[in-house]
Amino acid sequence: MQRARLLQTALQGKLQDQAFVLYDCPPSSGMLVANAVFAADEVLIPVGGDYLSLNGLAKMMATLKKFEPFLEKPLQQWIELSRLIPRRRLAKEVQAKLLEHFPGRVLATPIREAAVMAECPGAGRTIFEYRGSSRSAKEFNLLAQDVVERRTMQ
Repeated sequence: MQRARLLQTALQGKLQDQAFVLYDCPPSSGMLVANAVFAADEVLIPVGGDYLSLNGLAKMMATLKKFEPFLEKPLQQWIELSRLIPRRRLAKEVQAKLLEHFPGRVLATPIREAAVMAECPGAGRTIFEYRGSSRSAKEFNLLAQDVVERRTMQ
């Protein structure tokens, strides 16, 4: 487990002036994810509005459960609906299942699917740089506020 703590060790004492540090990882159980889990206090899991994404969530939950015995404290786990197409019945079903199975852990602000979300990586820019006044940028700002509010409630 020592290799899984390399990131945690490297960052120790270097993040005092940071409110948040985000590690963007795939839903797998490799060494990269292990290092991010051991360095984190909280986990934000994006889930799309489809059943395949629910499988990804199940894999991520299994990965987190595998690491639980080795963590110094339990990780706070949040779920965020991402790339949601609200008019699709399937998306509504997935959202309802998440709210049912993870009460209080699904963040209030979903990020809806939009063409601008696919365009900005191709332009090498963030959503805020590419189209800062877009609905997607506003949703990400609301999501950030939601995360901050949840942290202050703890």
